[in-house]
Amino acid sequence: MSSDSAGQFSSGSLPIAGGFIYGALAYVVAFIATVGFLILQRPETGEELQNTYQFGSGTGAGGEMVLNILGWIFYNAQTVPLQITGRDGTQITVNLLEELGVSSPLVNSAVPAVVLLVFGIILAQRASATSAESGVAAGAALVVGYGVLAVAGALFFRVSEQGLTYQVQLSRAVVVVGIAYPVVGGAIGGLIRGALS
Repeated sequence: MSSDSAGQFSSGSLPIAGGFIYGALAYVVAFIATVGFLILQRPETGEELQNTYQFGSGTGAGGEMVLNILGWIFYNAQTVPLQITGRDGTQITVNLLEELGVSSPLVNSAVPAVVLLVFGIILAQRASATSAESGVAAGAALVVGYGVLAVAGALFFRVSEQGLTYQVQLSRAVVVVGIAYPVVGGAIGGLIRGALS
């Protein structure tokens, strides 16, 4: 089987380019879908959390602050807590979905998983996976793009205010959001596509 830019691959190889492209798209779609689902439930989310944590003018414009809050929620939905670190190094972790009293946190957590499953199917289709094994390999390649953006996002969504630093727990973000979610979700999607070939 020949390889092309759409992501086709031969036995023993992975669709790296396709994994990067579709993985990055999956991250963006998962972010929008997770945040959109939450906002449908709680339209006041950004403003409510901004008031709860009393972020001041040093944290940037309102829209920028809301973006950070929504970014933290996206990682919280994938079981990565927000870590608040004081000047003296003391740390506490919180999950903003729990702080908001969301009635169905498991449903919120399922949103990015479902998006990854769908993109795993798409990537396996684009890679012309013809067996369960090749489908799993193709779908899991989503980790290339999703993982890069997951790490970048974990570093980007960071706020320092009044001696406190707010950032998702980095090690967990890398392992869970950057690796586990795309590998498992993508592999399951690829498995479905490959098994149906």
